[in-house]
Amino acid sequence: MIINNRLQLEAFCEDLLNRYNGEQMSIEAEFIKKDKTQKQLGFFFGALATAVRDYFFEHTHEKTDKKDIKNKFYDIVAKSDDSFNQVFVGFDGVKKMVPMTLSDMDIEQASRFIDICIWLIDNAPMFSGLILHPSIRYTWVKNITKQELRELNGVRLPDKCPEYLSHTRKQACLCCGRMVGVEPHHLREAGVSGTGKKAPDPLCIPLCNRCHIQMLHQKGQESFYKNLDYITKYISLRDFCIIRYLRWLHKM
Repeated sequence: MIINNRLQLEAFCEDLLNRYNGEQMSIEAEFIKKDKTQKQLGFFFGALATAVRDYFFEHTHEKTDKKDIKNKFYDIVAKSDDSFNQVFVGFDGVKKMVPMTLSDMDIEQASRFIDICIWLIDNAPMFSGLILHPSIRYTWVKNITKQELRELNGVRLPDKCPEYLSHTRKQACLCCGRMVGVEPHHLREAGVSGTGKKAPDPLCIPLCNRCHIQMLHQKGQESFYKNLDYITKYISLRDFCIIRYLRWLHKM
């Protein structure tokens, strides 16, 4: 149970007292410490809600409140996954199940919640044509620990993985977020690829034809990497590719 204020705590304690029958009772409690990355996840959820609001305004010319959009996501996700519900104790001591908000979730829950919201946007017909900026899709990049990066050194990658390439073609472009004309682009870096040699299939990123030509070939690699700084300022693009592959592999 999560208690958010003093009044709820008093109601909870009063309920315990009323149920006390004289036997020994053990109660464990802890304060939830908010990690600073929780604010980052909140920022990205806000950006997601903004994208949805702007999309509906563009198509219906009706203004939608961001708070209403967030609440609808909370309700939908909680109905599809009961782990996003929590017991709420009202001022009158009455308990009821209510959807968690982002501030109620731990880092892992919040990341999973945003992943579900993105899945809904990608698959629900009502969002057809909505383009999310890739930085919203890859919020997990900011939560990668140094220990996780060290563990990548022992990962063995297959040279060929047609299933993963097929999966990559269905993802949003890493530069612009479009999902049309996307192809796997294999990394080119020292020790990974060279003349006549292509990097292993897991070391690829989804790029649409437009970004592949305009950002990579015409403007050069420096401009290309600048568009990916929401990734590369936290981890290398190579590490990003390996983690993205492992996330796909473990969900199979």
